[in-house]
Amino acid sequence: MADRKNRPGPTPAPGPGAESRDLTAELPSLVDALQGRWGRVTRITANPGPWPVSPYEIFVGGHPVHVGWFTEQDPDTMILLSYGLDRCDLLVFHPETAPGSAARLMAAASTPGNVLTAGTLMSAENTTGRHLRES
Repeated sequence: MADRKNRPGPTPAPGPGAESRDLTAELPSLVDALQGRWGRVTRITANPGPWPVSPYEIFVGGHPVHVGWFTEQDPDTMILLSYGLDRCDLLVFHPETAPGSAARLMAAASTPGNVLTAGTLMSAENTTGRHLRES
């Protein structure tokens, strides 16, 4: 991942997997919702581990969005690249995330000036004894 010293931490968003682990169903609506705020999304990167199907391209509003899969990327992060924003790191909540954990993580990720990575936020949440529900 890129140096985060000059970047804010992940943006909280109900990420793909909030309802399911089917990225072909979840990604188009997420990207469409974010494009108005951040400009046309051109590329997404993610870790393939949590996703049973890993598409290399999705269509949003009639244009293709390339999806790159990187095993070294934090599995709790998706990175959106766009013409307008350049890069947006999203904290992804999977279906197993307990509601209380999701609320705490969203609050932490949305704190102004947050520079913590998704992995750091998840680790801190797990350290407090509040864990993801077992699937």
